[in-house]
Amino acid sequence: MEILKGILIGVLGFFLCIFLISLSLVNVVHTTVLNVDFMVEQTSQIDFALLLEDVLSIYFQNMELPAHSLQSASVEINTIIAKQVKEILTSIYAYLYGQNDISRIEIHLHELFLTLKPSLVNSLYDSLTKQGEKFPKQELEKRFDIIWEQLLKEIPATLKVDEELLSEQDVSTISDIRTAFQSFQYTYIGLIFFILLLAGLVVFVNKSVVLSLRHMGIIVLVPGVLQMVLIFLFNRMGTWPAIIERVPKYMTIYVNNVLKGFASSLQLFTIIYIIVGSLLIGASVMISMGVFKGLKKAD
Repeated sequence: MEILKGILIGVLGFFLCIFLISLSLVNVVHTTVLNVDFMVEQTSQIDFALLLEDVLSIYFQNMELPAHSLQSASVEINTIIAKQVKEILTSIYAYLYGQNDISRIEIHLHELFLTLKPSLVNSLYDSLTKQGEKFPKQELEKRFDIIWEQLLKEIPATLKVDEELLSEQDVSTISDIRTAFQSFQYTYIGLIFFILLLAGLVVFVNKSVVLSLRHMGIIVLVPGVLQMVLIFLFNRMGTWPAIIERVPKYMTIYVNNVLKGFASSLQLFTIIYIIVGSLLIGASVMISMGVFKGLKKAD
């Protein structure tokens, strides 16, 4: 009977640990990926100037561009694009939260590229000059005009989501994503319900306050320790060569900061689990000592 009881406690403890870790991860997702302010802040760390360098190298195929050719205007370029990205993300999250219609999601590509053009020309000219190449600025501007004309023909003036142009399946998928996004906050309630239910079953199987406190303390401590390992990994993963090699250069800082954001969001529940687990184990020990003292006095 005791063996069966131990196995049952082990099974309940295993699932309780899974639910506790799941609760922590739900909080991480809620405070990072589902938080528009977090996403806007992190996307501002993307080096869009490096991205544009890759784009320009495609159009300047007959001309070798110097490394970091847009460095002198990188602050201005990143500020302009980050502002546009903020507007896009804000409209996307507003739609997902049911505050806006999907048609409000727009990207004004021609306007964006025309705004960037002067900064790109001046920065590229400065880079060529520093490299020692005598390239007339007027000639560079003419070449840029040709490239710009070609580029603006290849991209639409404005990207806009039009439900009438989408298939029924696409509309249904987008609607399901929106519903799931809005419903995600209720996962807290579901997980807490199952955690309390499993904790109650542990107490019921033990039929002892001391054993229940001790078992619950150990069970709660386990996800706390495991999450400490996750926090360490999240803080280090952004610098691992295996990950850096697979991430575009303009996104390395962004990926590193997002992973650190995950680690930061995980800290609160990790601390709670460690404190609660320690208190439960300590309480079981204190109660046991009190019981033993009572027995000795009775003798």
